[in-house]
Amino acid sequence: EDPTQQGLLTDASANGATPEGFVPPHKLFQNLPPRVLEPKVLLPFVHVRGRVPRKIAMERKRRQFEAQDVDELCKIAGLELEDIAGRDGPSLPVEIFDDTSFDPRTPSEWLDLAHQGVDPDAPESHFYIPAKALRKNRQTNTHGFEYCRVVDWNIEANRLRILWGPADRADGPHDSAWLPRLFVMFLSEDPTNSVRRLVNANKARGQALKWLRYKLECDSMPTDDMPDIEPAILERITHLGTNIRSLPPEDRRNIKEQEDALIEEFVLDWNRCTNRVMLEHEFVHGSNGTPDESRLSELFKGLTKEDVVRGPSNQEVRNPLEKVVILPPGPRQHYLDANQKFNFSTYYTQPGVISALAAVRHECQEVLKTSLFKLPKERHMSLQDFQTMQLDSIEERTTYLKEEWKEKLKECIIKHIAGVGKGWLNLEEKSKEIYEISKLKKFLTTVNYMMEDTLHFLVMNSIQDFVTFVEDVSNFIVKVEDMYTVKNSWPGSDDPAAIEKTPLFTLELVERDADFSYSTPTDIFETTVLALFEKAIVCTHEVPQLEKYVMSNYFWPEEKGPFCDSVTPHDPRVVSLRERLSTAIRESLAPLETYKNTYLKYTDIIKLDKVAYINNYRDIMMDPETKNPTEEMAQGIKKHEKKKKEVRKEVPHYMEVGNFFVDCATFRTTMEKKHDELKKGLEDLIKDIAKEKCKGIREAFVKVNATIQKPAQTVEALFNIRGYIKKEIPEALNVAPEGLLPRIDDMKLYYTILEQFQYQLTDEDFKMKWDALYWPKRLELNIDAVTKRLDAEGEKLFDAMLVEQEAFKKEIEKIARDVQKYSAQTDLNVNVASLAADVKSLQKRINDAKEAAAEFNKKQELFQTDVINYRQITEVGKEFKPYAELWITTNDWQNWVVGWHNDPFSSLDPEELKRNVDLADKVMTGLRKQFKDKPQLKIVEAIKGELTDFAPLVPILQSLRNPGMKERHWQELASRLPTGVLNADEPDQTIQTLQDCRDRDLVAHRNVITKVCEVAAKEFGIESSLKEMYAKWKDVQFKIEEYKETKTYMMKGSEDVQARLDEDVNLTQQLSFSPFKGHFEEEIADWDRSLNMVADVMEQWLECQRAWLYLQPIFSAEDIAMQLPQLSKKFDKVDRTWRKILGQAFGNPFALDFCTKTNKLLEQFIDANKNLEVVQKGLNAYLGEKRQCFGRFYFLSDEELLEILSQSKDPRTIDDHIPKLMEFIAGMLWEGEETMTGWKSSDNEIIPFAEHVVPNGRNVEVWLTDLEAGMRLGLHQSVTVANAEYPKVPRKEWVLQHAGQTVIAVTQVYWTAEIEDKLNNEGLPGLVKFYDVCQSQLLDLVDVVQSPLNRMERTNMGALITIEVHAKDTVDNMVQSKTSDITDFDWIKQLRYYYNPETERCEIRQVDAEFIYGGEYLGNTMRLVVTPLTDRIYLTLTGALALCLGGAPAGPAGTGKTETTKDLAKALAKQCVVFNCQEGLDFKAMGKFFKGLAMTGAWACFDEFNRIDVEVLSVVAQQVSDLQEALKRQQYRIDFEGSEITVDPTHAVFITMNPGYAGRTELPDNL
Repeated sequence: EDPTQQGLLTDASANGATPEGFVPPHKLFQNLPPRVLEPKVLLPFVHVRGRVPRKIAMERKRRQFEAQDVDELCKIAGLELEDIAGRDGPSLPVEIFDDTSFDPRTPSEWLDLAHQGVDPDAPESHFYIPAKALRKNRQTNTHGFEYCRVVDWNIEANRLRILWGPADRADGPHDSAWLPRLFVMFLSEDPTNSVRRLVNANKARGQALKWLRYKLECDSMPTDDMPDIEPAILERITHLGTNIRSLPPEDRRNIKEQEDALIEEFVLDWNRCTNRVMLEHEFVHGSNGTPDESRLSELFKGLTKEDVVRGPSNQEVRNPLEKVVILPPGPRQHYLDANQKFNFSTYYTQPGVISALAAVRHECQEVLKTSLFKLPKERHMSLQDFQTMQLDSIEERTTYLKEEWKEKLKECIIKHIAGVGKGWLNLEEKSKEIYEISKLKKFLTTVNYMMEDTLHFLVMNSIQDFVTFVEDVSNFIVKVEDMYTVKNSWPGSDDPAAIEKTPLFTLELVERDADFSYSTPTDIFETTVLALFEKAIVCTHEVPQLEKYVMSNYFWPEEKGPFCDSVTPHDPRVVSLRERLSTAIRESLAPLETYKNTYLKYTDIIKLDKVAYINNYRDIMMDPETKNPTEEMAQGIKKHEKKKKEVRKEVPHYMEVGNFFVDCATFRTTMEKKHDELKKGLEDLIKDIAKEKCKGIREAFVKVNATIQKPAQTVEALFNIRGYIKKEIPEALNVAPEGLLPRIDDMKLYYTILEQFQYQLTDEDFKMKWDALYWPKRLELNIDAVTKRLDAEGEKLFDAMLVEQEAFKKEIEKIARDVQKYSAQTDLNVNVASLAADVKSLQKRINDAKEAAAEFNKKQELFQTDVINYRQITEVGKEFKPYAELWITTNDWQNWVVGWHNDPFSSLDPEELKRNVDLADKVMTGLRKQFKDKPQLKIVEAIKGELTDFAPLVPILQSLRNPGMKERHWQELASRLPTGVLNADEPDQTIQTLQDCRDRDLVAHRNVITKVCEVAAKEFGIESSLKEMYAKWKDVQFKIEEYKETKTYMMKGSEDVQARLDEDVNLTQQLSFSPFKGHFEEEIADWDRSLNMVADVMEQWLECQRAWLYLQPIFSAEDIAMQLPQLSKKFDKVDRTWRKILGQAFGNPFALDFCTKTNKLLEQFIDANKNLEVVQKGLNAYLGEKRQCFGRFYFLSDEELLEILSQSKDPRTIDDHIPKLMEFIAGMLWEGEETMTGWKSSDNEIIPFAEHVVPNGRNVEVWLTDLEAGMRLGLHQSVTVANAEYPKVPRKEWVLQHAGQTVIAVTQVYWTAEIEDKLNNEGLPGLVKFYDVCQSQLLDLVDVVQSPLNRMERTNMGALITIEVHAKDTVDNMVQSKTSDITDFDWIKQLRYYYNPETERCEIRQVDAEFIYGGEYLGNTMRLVVTPLTDRIYLTLTGALALCLGGAPAGPAGTGKTETTKDLAKALAKQCVVFNCQEGLDFKAMGKFFKGLAMTGAWACFDEFNRIDVEVLSVVAQQVSDLQEALKRQQYRIDFEGSEITVDPTHAVFITMNPGYAGRTELPDNL
């Protein structure tokens, strides 16, 4: 029988008593290891207050286990121990069914207990585990559990070696045995659990026996009448079983016998299986559909129908919660004993305790009546006030709980328990052991629990009320229409009796940091309210427990605590409330952002830089090309007056936006003030300009007046003033635009504007204005007075001139007489120096007389009198000139000769000496001709002879005084001259004066001297050049400056260093080729190496710098560095080298010194350049991969693409780059942080996506591809929606409800449909009627345009009207040409739009060309006026596209070739990229562009295509041909320029050219 069916198991010793005569095991067993009797308990080793200590729990379990008799428990469980332990009969051993999961410890843990605390050197018998084991009593022939000691464990067999008895036998060796683990019960394990283990194993054994019997019955059934197995099956089995190719020949000998045995075995199994199926069918269904259960249960004892259906299972699933009820034997305890026990252990028997608990409960209830928060009833409070109110409330309650509440509870306890006295409730207790087991401990623990419950409910109730309050005040439905209209509703607000709901918070709309925002940032609201929420939770975490305050004599540690447990921040209910609170705040804040966006129109004025704005106007005013600057200023002032009125009209004083009262008065005042300031700034600018003009006019008049007021002390001054008055003053006054009178008129315009706007001038400005206006009259009066004064002064000057003329005539006559004296001087034996001085004096008088004669002639011309010819003085000067030259030159020569012969030889300047000799010789040669027949000729000849005699010394002097003469040259010269000419020891000291040259007859050795000195001169030139280069390079510095924020440097302005380097390298090469380099050959070679080193270093440096400057910002972005780790490592290596070198260069910027003395500088740069080349190649490959993934990347430069890739982690930052990829999309619409719901144009036209785009951590090229597809799908959806609404909504309203591009497409669809309907049903008359419809529709659009429209709507209407006008004209032309059928060419040549409801796409046709509407968003742009020429170009280009060709509109510049191509792209909704071609374009750049076109399906218009070099055009021809061939063959994946690309068949290539212009080439034939 199954004992578990008798009832639930209970704890055998929960209320049981210890049997009489019982001896505890620790007294019974000898040498007992210290821990082997410790039961296993799941409690921490460190005691936790409020929980049972570990030692006490173990002691309770130990006593409980000792009180249970395992034999009795087995009887209660219905176990026959003889059956369990017996080995006789057919029964299976029960231990093989043992479930080891019952074991509380692992074998190693049990064995460790035997060794813990025992001396390792002790005898083996000291290492054991006390237990009881199942043993047969030989005398009574029964089985029972007896004490034993476990000394070993065979873990593999799960058998234990035991020694019987609690101690060794004194009379001999002890009995030992190996028993299964199932038959052994350790004294430290639960006896109940051990019995359950035996019950479970016995039950499993019984089940196994049932199934063995069932299998035996099945196998014993006869098989004679069974049908035979089909031979084909047996053959198949034989083949599979014997066809083993790898089987060696020796194993194949008995193959036939093995086959027969195999078949026999298989047939037997087949028959038995068939019998088993038949038997199970009988068992379950019976022969007549009803099984004979009594017969079957007799045959198969213990098996049920369900067992047979389910099949045998060797494992029994044990419920871990299942417990066997074992009721202990013996009588129950008496009620009085139990009552006595209870009274002994409880503290509820003391009246003082009951009253104390009641008082504590009362104080706790008082606390629960309060709240941590003070939820305000008033409204319109700032966030700071709300925060302060709640913080004060929380602080007040926290202080109360920590101080007053604690003291009140303490008083309650002391008041009611202090009188109990000593015993279990002794408040004066000092002993820890007594206190820990006392009733006082239990009582204070109860009080602590009551306090913790109170704190828990206080916090939970408070935060629950707080969250409910915030949800209630935030529960608004807000609809923001504009800045003046916000509709607030809430649940129940539509009830007529509803009470008005007032916002809680107030905040101001303000201007801050050149932007408008709220006075309290919206994100602060959520953080602040959540901070209050968290504050309320943690404020109760340090409320102290009462023990240390009630028991004053007990020893308590000095640290704070212990504290009462309270609500934790991670409590699931707290987490839920926190989420509710956060959601409520976030949802209430959302309308604030929407409302703030209604003020976006003021963004420009807020961000406007007043100074820059005024300066811009100043520039406009000062720009000479500005036609009416004052009108510009007036319009600007009027604009700001108008804007100010608009602000007053549009901006409310306040606005309620849901839970927020938005004070707009400050912002309104700020905007009004801003416009006032700008208006005042413009007025001040006008005033300043007018003031500057006033000042300029006054200064000009003052200058004019000062000029005419100057005293006329000379005739020239007199006539200058008269000419100034007569000619220059009228020009200065009247000639525009610089004339003073036009300037005054211009100035008046400025003051007129100021008067128009009632600008108040200061007294100084007012006075300056009228002073400038009065100056013309004042100048006129001054001119009259000056004219009269000049007439009087003129008469005086004329009289003085006549007197001076008479005196001048006498002076001329005297000069002539003095000149005649010098013709008599014919001898050199005079005082030549004195005579030369007289000559110079006379010559000065002659020159002065010439100037005076010219002055008199000038005055005579001014006074308009006869001009006197003073020819006499000119003739006298001419006559005197030879005499002057003779005596002056003679005097100079005599002085030079004396000085040259007497001065030291080393002080003579050979160049100056030669110049003077040549000059004197030249003068004397000329005088020889003039004095040919005169006595002065002998003087000339004498001087000439001296010059001739001196001339041979000049080259000698030049050679010897050469600065290149070194000691070696003097030595060489001395060796080559005859002995005695120069002192051989000191040749350079031999010549002391010029006379020594004569005395030593150096002239005779002129050739030798010249040759040696010429070598010295050449060598000196080389030396000088080297020294000059040394000196210059000593000061040449690199310009090393900090580079941005990189904390390193770069070289700037290397051109000067490079120019100096090129010049000196060339000069050094020239010196190296000189035949005179011998003495400096090594020095020249060293210098050449130094310069070449500098050149090489600079070349590598600049190459490295160019690459580093390009790559540094790329690899400084973390995203790029993470995506390209290997390249990043290489660049980092170069970067470290760069920083090191540039740091050294900054410290030592001297070019020559740094380049030649820095260790391995050139090698470092060369290595860095190699690495940078690898990095650039890798980077280009990386960018190529990205472009292959998203074709539009081909239209971006590398820098722009890298900037996008470096910001790919944050999709919002890439929002700014979207216009570069999709030209007319200004930005995306975001829902939250990671979902894009649509896009908007620069005019704020919004179109939603059909499916939201979520970047979700994907690569940027992947989600940009989704975005591109989403844009097209969204636009197609927009066309579908607009097409469906067109017949339902009035056309005037419909055109304003949808995107401009969508409106044009759908109107063209219906225009096409209506024309074909008219032609099919009515023919030409229907077309005539439809013309009137077009006219009416156009007039409706005129009405729409005349209504108030914003900028976007007006642009869209302009484009629509342009298309509608062409549509009307097309109908008119068809009427004129009598078109009556849809197959007429006049109709099929038009660009016709059709909507396909099956594909939900718009289709466009023209003649036999068909296109799908591209879906590229083209924003709010105007359309070209369509002329007949435009129609013909459209027809040509669409025909070309249908033939997989491109188009080339031709014509002069400015005729609209490119714009027409772009407008056709707009008509087909295709992206059109305009590319301006240049001469330097190469085929690689073109190939990259073609890749982008082919992959994206875009159109390209190559402007001025024939500016590309003809060599490049030849390659381009092949590239275009490859793409066209791919389209013709419908091959949409091709190899192109080294890459495999997908070819979108809708892409197209167009070119425009300006033939015959300079710099243009003829296209190759293949293009």
